[in-house]
Amino acid sequence: GYELSKPKVKYPVLYLVHGGGDTDTSWPQAGAAGEILDNLMAEGKMEPMIVVMPNGTYPGNEVPIFAEDMARDIIPFIESNYKVYADASHRAMAGLSMGGMETRMATLARPEVFGYWGILSGGIYEPKDLANIAAPKHIFLSCGSKETPDRINKAVDELKAAGFSVTGYVSEGT
Repeated sequence: GYELSKPKVKYPVLYLVHGGGDTDTSWPQAGAAGEILDNLMAEGKMEPMIVVMPNGTYPGNEVPIFAEDMARDIIPFIESNYKVYADASHRAMAGLSMGGMETRMATLARPEVFGYWGILSGGIYEPKDLANIAAPKHIFLSCGSKETPDRINKAVDELKAAGFSVTGYVSEGT
């Protein structure tokens, strides 16, 4: 409905980052992001949004460069060229594996930029990471049951005990 929406209608944005060895086509192709999001919308579990899938692969996997590119280039480009809200409460960033590490780095470096943070099989946040910075509206941490579910569950419990809004999810059998 983007093209049909009224000029003043704006959308929230999810910046969704792929894993190591993947490309900016990985989420739409192998990850079936479009189908997943369409199904969630059809079920009334999400609102319409813009999903930006930047290429997070840099020579030498230089995560700080990606975090800077997000703030300096990617977000301003999206906000200048698309009908999106330009505030943290309407911006989310999530990533898989290496993209989770990039998400962690970008959100901790500039916590005021994103209101929603998600790490998928790419690490955790701890309460000490969030001391003295703008707290996100919500954090999502996940992994497969064959990865580090105890680490995810512990991080979720600690973040909740520290007063943060957080959801943990362990995908059974993966």
